[in-house]
Amino acid sequence: MIRLYEKDGHVHSPFCPHRYTDDTISAYVEAAERNRLKEITFAEHMPAVCENFPTPLPINFKNPDMDGIMEYFEEIKVFRAAYRGPVKINIGLEVDYMEGFEEETREMLSKIGDEIEEGILSVHYLKFNGQYYYISNKDYVATAVEEAGGAERLNAIYYETITKSILADLGRHKPRRLGHCTIIRLAYRKYPGLANNPDILDSLARRIKDGGYSIDLNMQGLRNETCMELFGEPLLPYAKKYDIPAALGSDSHRAETVGVGFNNTAVMDNISWLRPDWI
Repeated sequence: MIRLYEKDGHVHSPFCPHRYTDDTISAYVEAAERNRLKEITFAEHMPAVCENFPTPLPINFKNPDMDGIMEYFEEIKVFRAAYRGPVKINIGLEVDYMEGFEEETREMLSKIGDEIEEGILSVHYLKFNGQYYYISNKDYVATAVEEAGGAERLNAIYYETITKSILADLGRHKPRRLGHCTIIRLAYRKYPGLANNPDILDSLARRIKDGGYSIDLNMQGLRNETCMELFGEPLLPYAKKYDIPAALGSDSHRAETVGVGFNNTAVMDNISWLRPDWI
């Protein structure tokens, strides 16, 4: 059995337009080998389901286009067929949930879903005031806090959106792992209003359990000085309460962070009791 810390379930690829380096697929897999992982899942971003929505989003945070994602699928298959190393390699996709674009998302997944071996359903945008606000970068969180009328209101909008993503009908290829839950806490050290509300977290955890979802415990939060916790960490008491499974993900956009921290005793001791979502 592969244990929680032996699999990196959230790795990006050379096909990500906002990657940090030009590392090859081979470089990502070699990093997994160095960190003694037994399995990794490439989870490249799904192509955008809309091109011209109103949002303060910089060009360098773009997703792959359809040609890019099809090339990604093919390149992983080619590499995997030739690879003779110890790491199991999965083809995955990180799917953006965007409120108001459920039909378009369902349609895109119907076209490419058969290629996906593992999926992650993530919220990177919040819809309010007639716009979509990007919240996966601390500078853009600051904008969203201001536009929402305060951190407490933005916090509420975020968890409302996560709940909508769980309830949304995205078809049979809808991912069942929720990506970097609690990413809204990306800047909580600057905005204390992005707080852990027990009632909100308990309600969300019950939705996760009832819907048969798992959570992506995401190392990216630990790498950010305005967060310094796993994305998803505030849900741990409720994951225990409701027996919610999980996967560990580096959210790597460069090879050097694949599997980094997975052997950190202080981190792993806190989550070692979790049931992996592949069991």
